[in-house]
Order: sequence, then C-alpha cells, then structure tokens
Amino acid sequence: MYKFYCVFLAIVSAAIVSAGKEKIMLNLKKESWISDNDFKAIIKLSFPFSLCCNAYVKGKTLGVDVLFNQFIKNFKYEYTVQSLSYDCHAYFGLASSENDMMNKVKERVPTSISTTELLLIIDDKITSNSSILDVSIYKNSNVNIISRSGYWTLSENYLFPRVFKKVKRLKELRHKRGIVDLQGRQLQVAAFYNPPFCYLSTTINQTINKIDGQFFLANDDRELDGIETKLFLLMSKRLNFTWKIRKPNHYFRYGRPNGSNWEGGMIGQLFRNEV
Repeated sequence: MYKFYCVFLAIVSAAIVSAGKEKIMLNLKKESWISDNDFKAIIKLSFPFSLCCNAYVKGKTLGVDVLFNQFIKNFKYEYTVQSLSYDCHAYFGLASSENDMMNKVKERVPTSISTTELLLIIDDKITSNSSILDVSIYKNSNVNIISRSGYWTLSENYLFPRVFKKVKRLKELRHKRGIVDLQGRQLQVAAFYNPPFCYLSTTINQTINKIDGQFFLANDDRELDGIETKLFLLMSKRLNFTWKIRKPNHYFRYGRPNGSNWEGGMIGQLFRNEV
C-alpha cells in the first residue's frame, strides 16, 4: 500500500511539473503579439530583394526584446544594428513608441531614394491620425508599418498623392513590381502638332493646378492619329492613366536655355512642373 501511494504521488507530481512547464512555454510564445509565421511573412513581403538590412532598435521593454529576437530569427541575411550601411536598401525599425520611431527615420533613413525598403514595428497602438503615418516623412521610400492596432502600407511611390492604407491581410503589404498601375491618375503631358507623329491642333484655354495654359481637345479621331499619339494612347491604356495634353507656350517647340533656367517649350514646361 505504501509503495502504491509513493508511485501515485510521483505520477501526480510529474503531471504537475509537466503541466507547469507547458504553461510556461505557452506564456513565452504569447509574449509576442506577432506569430513567428506572420513575422516571417512580414519580413519577406517588406524586403523582397534585400540581402542585408540596417536595424534600429529603441526601447528597453520586454516586448521590444521579444520582437527583436523574432527579427534575428527570421531575417536570414546580414544586418547591422544602430549603424548605417548604404549598401543595404532595407531598413528595420523597432521602437516602443511612435515618437522614438519617427526620430530614427528622420535621422538615419534615406527616404528620398525610391529603392529604400522600410519596415517599422511599433510595440504600441497607433491610430489613423498618428504622426507616424505622416506621408511626407517617407518621400519616395517603400514603407510598411506594423503596430498592435493594425498594419499599414504606403501606396506606390509613383502615385500622387501617396496615402497609407490599413490592410486586413498580410499579402497586401507587398509592394507592386513590374508593370505599373497608375490607378486612373491624371497625367499632364506636353505635345505639339508635328505630322506624321502628332496631329493634335485644336485647343482650349484652361487652368489646371492653378496654371493657365492651352490644352488640346483631342476629341477628333483625325487629330488622335499619328505615330507618337497612337503609342501614347496604348501606354495610357496599359498603365491605366487618364491625361490632359498641354500645348507648349511661346514660340518654341522645345524652348531655349536661359542661364540656369529654360524659356518656353516642352522642356520649359518640365522645368516649371507644368507637365
């Protein structure tokens, strides 16, 4: 009877220890609010072409430590911490607050470069009005922002205006590559009557973006003829954009150099951001 009691007690004790260990393991897994599978997917979607990464970490909380350990585990290439390598186009930012994150982005990340890939993880909640979602901070870079309250991705850097979109599925964090989709944006284009390349001739006076000018009506099939015009129309259909075609001002088709500026013509329109 005594032996049976001892064996029974040992089994119960082992069960208690085993259950306690399992509970601790579950707690450790729950310390991160991003699962390992999701973290791996976020890395892959945010850095599709980068083989190295500049990592910046700000915050001494346990949550930041756990998230950084996940980054170490899931980013399979070389990375630097708190230093800058311009050979790397990927930037990983991790902070306990959005203010800490913003300072790092402004100080260290070359956001004007269109190949910059930026992944920011904030161990806190943010709202749609949060300063970290200020589009002007990121210029031409590709940006994904992960927070406890949701995931955001910045629209493509060839679209204007750029906006942050809150996504519901991880795959929406992927930035588009290959064929451009301008999503119906209106482009202002310059052209002039120059058969057989362009037959546009009929114009009206309009003010667009506070800039006066003459615009081709382009409502006649005969005027929409011409080698360059036909190619342009194919491009607009394939790249999904609408258009307004400005006639060059003054008497020059291409314009004339004037010191550091350009006078008139299509090149002058480019200088003045009219097209």
